[in-house]
Amino acid sequence: MVSQSTQNITCKIIILALIFVILSFAQELISGRVSQVEIFFMFLTTLVLPLYLHWLQSRINLNKRDLRLLLWLNLWIIGNVSNIIEGYFFTDFIKKASLVSGLLLTFVVEGFRSYIASYLLPSGEVSLKDEIFEYISNRNWLSLIARIMFGSLAYFPVYFFFGGLISPYVIEYYTRMGTGLKIPSFPTMIVVELLRGFLYVLCLFPVLVSTGGYRKIGVTALSGMLFIPGALLPLLNNQELPRVIIPYHMVEILADSVVYGYALSWILGTIKK
Repeated sequence: MVSQSTQNITCKIIILALIFVILSFAQELISGRVSQVEIFFMFLTTLVLPLYLHWLQSRINLNKRDLRLLLWLNLWIIGNVSNIIEGYFFTDFIKKASLVSGLLLTFVVEGFRSYIASYLLPSGEVSLKDEIFEYISNRNWLSLIARIMFGSLAYFPVYFFFGGLISPYVIEYYTRMGTGLKIPSFPTMIVVELLRGFLYVLCLFPVLVSTGGYRKIGVTALSGMLFIPGALLPLLNNQELPRVIIPYHMVEILADSVVYGYALSWILGTIKK
């Protein structure tokens, strides 16, 4: 028989998924672009995020306030800010006005999402501040700054390598179907991706230190945070992309997420195997 605890967890995950769908629907409605296909994919994909968040909280066991702040930071920056910044420089769709409004809207939506998630997920007792202070106390400032710099720099070669691998398979669809893709100059591309790398380090550092130094948990936590809110949900809910190229991008960003998550866990320095 299914235990009462398992039933409660399942119910909370389903409730969380439904609330996430409502928030996503409201966000799309405000943006003025919603369709029946989008609603279908919202229901299909949004369940993945609560499952991942439940797994993450079961490993890091943060108190509700710190869990809320951690999720807000990661869901907003990884799931929205990073993609909006890249979309601004790599496409013709995002203008300055929509850039600002998109950032503000997603900030509010992810705040609601994080508050609800922290309320429904199991409550923990671990303090994020204590975890960060413990990490910092074991390293000097020069080492910490160097790790942050290397962690930020490491994203670009990972991004460039896997992007280059799938480029021959997708570039034709972008150019032929008029998707608004534009390739910025190489210096601009470097600056944009270094900025994204720094944002990822900023978000993922507190996730990593909360895993207690266990490398396997840390790699899974970082890879999941990069891939699920950062790629899986945006890709499947994006009706402007040709459907035929989405599997290529899925493989590309999954590889990005796993390799960069693994590299970042080594650079920032976890301890236990």
